[in-house]
Order: sequence, then structure tokens, then C-alpha cells
Amino acid sequence: KQWYQRRVAITAGETCPLLELMTNKALKARHWERISVLTGHTFDFESDTFMLRNIMEAPLLQFKEDIEDICISAVKEKDIEAKLKQVISEWNHEELTFSQFKV
Repeated sequence: KQWYQRRVAITAGETCPLLELMTNKALKARHWERISVLTGHTFDFESDTFMLRNIMEAPLLQFKEDIEDICISAVKEKDIEAKLKQVISEWNHEELTFSQFKV
């Protein structure tokens, strides 16, 4: 019994930070698809009935490092997308004129 309690505590200690990463709003369908392919588990994350139980059914700890990489990449991609939107917004109002360069 003591061994089991210790194992559950260790597993929870590894799983909780991973779950926290996976709940980030930066994760989009493409990231969930990558996690699905990686784990061999289908995540119906857009469903109204999607729950923590659905995530816990997947072998997360077996692919912990790869899932962390996907989640971290999602956050970085979101930052890049936000910066790109800002650049587009700033340059949308600019008018560029070109003239021929004389040699």
C-alpha cells in the first residue's frame, strides 16, 4: 500500500505540470493532432463533453518530453503569430512608392 501511494504521488507530480502545459490556450487543432499521432489517442478537444478524464486516458508520461516540446512550440508560435499580425497591421496603412534606380 505504501509503495502504491508513493507511486501515485510521483505520477501526479509528473502529470500535473504536463497537464498545465496542455491547458494553455495557445494549443490549436494542429498541436492536438500532433499529440494524438504521438500518443495514438484521439482527443476530441472541441467537444462540449471533453474532460480531464479524456486526457488522462492517453499515455502522457510515456511521451512526456515530446508533449512538452509540442506545448512549448505552441506558445512560441502564438507569440510569432501575434507579432506578425502587429507587423501586418502597421504596414497595411503604409504606401510604398518605387522609382527606377539610375546606374
